[in-house]
Amino acid sequence: MPSALYGISFTDTGNLLAVCSFEKQTLTKKEDADALLKKLIGDKLQIAIGDVGVLEISATRVAADLIDAKQDFERVVSNVYGYRLKLGGNDKPGDGNDKVVEPAKSNFVTNIKFNGSPATEVQVDLKEQEGPFGKDAFLVFEGLDPIKGKTTPNAKDAKFPLDPTLVLKSGEFYRMLFIKDDVPVSAAFLKAP
Repeated sequence: MPSALYGISFTDTGNLLAVCSFEKQTLTKKEDADALLKKLIGDKLQIAIGDVGVLEISATRVAADLIDAKQDFERVVSNVYGYRLKLGGNDKPGDGNDKVVEPAKSNFVTNIKFNGSPATEVQVDLKEQEGPFGKDAFLVFEGLDPIKGKTTPNAKDAKFPLDPTLVLKSGEFYRMLFIKDDVPVSAAFLKAP
């Protein structure tokens, strides 16, 4: 059977989190894409970050799509986090339609850090200001559901308050991903203060 390239993306933004080559499937509706996703990752997408261990994202927060065969697969595979699905009109991640991918490059992450001691938030620093209005962004933090936040208006950052019931152990390392639709996904493996 011929194979095809599939992208697994974060449903809220369309950013690619993984790609895989798999036998070509006929995806004509959302149910087909959901069945393929289940076959590929089961209940959770696991992403290796750091020396050992993985960051897990629930399958309900990701989607699988066939990547259009006209794409430059080599570039996509070598820089998965730098691409996002090109969504227009009624297109949604995992809707059963073939997708084209495009670079996510309007801005870039320069640093990810904990603020406070003990840590009360995660701050993501960006290369450029995001403008006068906060734009949606997400932090996928080890052991938690994705945290939705916004970039700081007229600033070069996004701050994600941590749940006060979350107890971080000083000196321990924690995995996280920053996801924003027009910015390459950025991973961090940070030591708690």
